[in-house]
Amino acid sequence: MRTFEALNGLQTISLLFRNRQTPEKVRLRVTEFLYFYLLPEVEDSQGHQRNRYQMRESGYSSAQFVVIGNERVMGPKTRSIEQKEEMLGKHLKGIEGIVRDIRRVVS
Repeated sequence: MRTFEALNGLQTISLLFRNRQTPEKVRLRVTEFLYFYLLPEVEDSQGHQRNRYQMRESGYSSAQFVVIGNERVMGPKTRSIEQKEEMLGKHLKGIEGIVRDIRRVVS
């Protein structure tokens, strides 16, 4: 997820979602991804970052940085729902409903 964030993935999917010419099927997939993205993250005992509801091995690195080109970008291993909501909110308005749904499910 940190690589996705570092490569402006949030901005890209937000643009896709807002664009009126984006096919409905793509908008649906973006919505599904937003739910997945906003789910709480946990770190297992081996240091792998995982979505709380992910059931299989993910292959996430335990490193605290991502590599973009030849550059290492430092970042946290996991982010809270609040942090991700704030980051996504810079690109897409009205995500409070999704966050509310997620909080209801995970509590």
